Amino acid sequence: MSTVKLKLLYTIGEIYSSLWGGALKPEKCFYTLIGYVGLNNGGWRYRDYSKDEQYQMTVPAEDGTLREISHKPVTEAQKTLGIFTCPDGSPLAQLKYMQRQAQGWIDRMLLGTLPKQLVWLSLTTQFWPRVGYGIDCNSASFAELTEALRKPYFKILPLCGINRHIRTDFCQLPAGFFGVGLPHPGIEATIASLNLLTQHFGAKPFWAINSRHPTSRAGIVCQSSPRKLQEILFPLHTLMDTGNLGPMLAV
Repeated sequence: MSTVKLKLLYTIGEIYSSLWGGALKPEKCFYTLIGYVGLNNGGWRYRDYSKDEQYQMTVPAEDGTLREISHKPVTEAQKTLGIFTCPDGSPLAQLKYMQRQAQGWIDRMLLGTLPKQLVWLSLTTQFWPRVGYGIDCNSASFAELTEALRKPYFKILPLCGINRHIRTDFCQLPAGFFGVGLPHPGIEATIASLNLLTQHFGAKPFWAINSRHPTSRAGIVCQSSPRKLQEILFPLHTLMDTGNLGPMLAV
């Protein structure tokens, strides 16, 4: 990483500070430098710049001085706007956060004596909005999302008046198919991604226009891996080429 590039990043920090009419809070700022190292077998791995002091960055503080900000490794997830994201694409931090949010709701339910009807109401109005927040930005695969809430759901079933020893598949099966109807993270993430896609499909911004192109560009708008779409739906590019999005959204 050259000195010129570091100065460019510093200039960007100054621009953001001036645009918002205030100073940056160094304790809330962090950055990650992403680099790659080639391997003898033709592959690659991430290079860790976080422990190299020559890549330390500073930003202007409210008193006009320059303050160093935290340099995070590529493999460390950070929470921004309520969602954990990791530069290397790992979804583990966000999945664990979802599980902690689910356990917090369970603990509150166990402390109270709500009737089953109100537990179901809380499940819909409190549990899922909290646990499923930002799920369209989750980079986990459909299989990982399917397994994410298995253990919390095992504890939730008795609270809803249901035998916890029923078949696991019935927990996240919709009530219309005679299942329990607990939210399925994989399906909810796919729905959220498709909703985001249809909101911007054919719009004028260049990144939305690019969504007209098949699968690879659609991932930009979905903000998640296109593989989630490929795992449970027939190929997205076929629908885009024919303009027939109706059957896919009705699935």
